[in-house]
Amino acid sequence: MFDIIRGTQPGNSEWNEKDGECDFVVAHKRLGILAIEVKGGGIAFNPAQDQWTSTDALGVVHNIKDPVGQARSAKHEIFNKLKGSGRWTHKWVPLQHGVIFPDAATPRGNLGADRPKEIFCANRQLNRDLRGWINDRFHGSSQKPKGGVGLGGDGIAALEHLFAFPFTLSFRLSAAISDDIRKLDLLEPQQFLVLDHIANVPRVRIEGAAGTGKTVLALEAAARSGKGGERTLLTCYNSALGKHLRRRLGDRANVTVANFHSLCLSLANATGLPVAPKKNDRSYFEDYLPELLIEALSCDETRRFDHIIVDEGQDFLDNWWIALDEALAKGGSIRVFFDSNQRLYNCLSEFVDDLDLVPITLNRNLRNTKRIHQASMVHYSGRETTAQGPLGMELKWVETGSSMAKAAFDEVRRLVHQEELDPGDIAVLVPDQEVRDAFTVATAHSAVPFSDAESTSSEAVVVDTVRRFKGLERPAIVLCVAGAATGLTELAYTGMTRARVALSVVCQPKDRHWIENGWSS
Repeated sequence: MFDIIRGTQPGNSEWNEKDGECDFVVAHKRLGILAIEVKGGGIAFNPAQDQWTSTDALGVVHNIKDPVGQARSAKHEIFNKLKGSGRWTHKWVPLQHGVIFPDAATPRGNLGADRPKEIFCANRQLNRDLRGWINDRFHGSSQKPKGGVGLGGDGIAALEHLFAFPFTLSFRLSAAISDDIRKLDLLEPQQFLVLDHIANVPRVRIEGAAGTGKTVLALEAAARSGKGGERTLLTCYNSALGKHLRRRLGDRANVTVANFHSLCLSLANATGLPVAPKKNDRSYFEDYLPELLIEALSCDETRRFDHIIVDEGQDFLDNWWIALDEALAKGGSIRVFFDSNQRLYNCLSEFVDDLDLVPITLNRNLRNTKRIHQASMVHYSGRETTAQGPLGMELKWVETGSSMAKAAFDEVRRLVHQEELDPGDIAVLVPDQEVRDAFTVATAHSAVPFSDAESTSSEAVVVDTVRRFKGLERPAIVLCVAGAATGLTELAYTGMTRARVALSVVCQPKDRHWIENGWSS
């Protein structure tokens, strides 16, 4: 019984530096080792140039290494590796070599003093009696085992460990994420054609579901406007999104990037208006700051903008639009981007109708994989939207009956340590501050770095509420959905669509049905 091992190159630099490789090793407990080299095509040797060649089926001639020399060298190198393996007691072992020419004719005689006919197996014998040729190579040698000594079972095992050591390199989520992200990144610039089409339209409202590229278009519109010399404002409601937009654009001439309330305060300070101390009540943000912006603009009309771009416009109140309209210079242009999910947002503020905005609809999801898009669409009502990206991986459901924070942390550790994701590719989105605080406690002694939505460190896992992460995204999202939370549909829709390629949903078993199928199902 022979043991045949395919390939004879252990994966180390010492071996690769030597001409000791061959294609097959045949090992026998008593008869020893047979190293076999295989060369396809028609075979020729030119002694003047000491060059072997192989001619393929198309007649193309290829220079090849000396197959006999390779096989001969390999048998000694294999034996040296075997002796140095530490897994086998050194014994006397017969060493043989041979060459197979699967496409060539049988040699009529010896091919040289060190190339006897018997060491070659050509097409005819290969197809009719390969086992017989192997047996002849072992028994036809003048080398005979001394006292029956040979490889033995331990020698066979040692050879298998050297050349056929089993291992498994498991698939990692990080590889799929990288591949899908590359595919999605190629799609985003396709939306820029929209800006070309509306270049001469002064007032436009652009609606679309999550993932249709609204924020990407808002950034590009701001960059183009600033480059054209127009005094440009890019604004939104969410302070975390505002900081993200500012980081994405960087310092650009003629462009101001600020969330709405920061804009109100900065212009008031710039014009020297007295500003009341910050309060956490609703009237301070909903009424006082917008009125302060209007007053600041009336004090200094030169601070108005030629071009205003609003992202996540569905979050703005009536009087905020009044203030923004006041901030627009005469003859200026405005672009309003908003989410078209009628299940969550019935319409834009009524005042927007008075702005005479020309409607444009985006209907292609360029941010999420198809599976994430399909999962989020059960919480969407509006114009049909089609996902253009890759299919992506299945959603991961993490059902927990106890601590949602601990289950989310366990999922983060799995993604980082098992799936080899960078912490900066992950965000944990929770329904409220209570769950966020619990998560902070659960991760107090973790070596994994964490930050919030406003810091958004590129090297840390973001942990924040869904609403504070609105308008942002990460390749992988761990979404915590609690059945007792308010605004459940918005939480599920917004949270799911923040994930570009990987989504893990942490929930109680009783909540999975509505998250997976929609609240009305």
